[in-house]
Amino acid sequence: MDAFQSVNELIQQMQDKINYLELEIQALKKKTPTQWFSVKESALALAVSEKTIRRKVASGELVSRRVGSRVLVLGDSLLNCSH
Repeated sequence: MDAFQSVNELIQQMQDKINYLELEIQALKKKTPTQWFSVKESALALAVSEKTIRRKVASGELVSRRVGSRVLVLGDSLLNCSH
């Protein structure tokens, strides 16, 4: 077996492992529960004011939902938020 063939086999093995890990990541994402945070908790997490959180919710920068009179902010959107 020449060196070129050995390298190609290694590349294929690595690609197979990458594909497997991508599938595992997708499965884990499906199992991870969605977390929602209050405006106050969100402000504390980002070290900003509650008013700033409400402004970001109003602009659509943060994903939120209303539960009664409470506004809850999606945790994933906090991770992606620039502050």
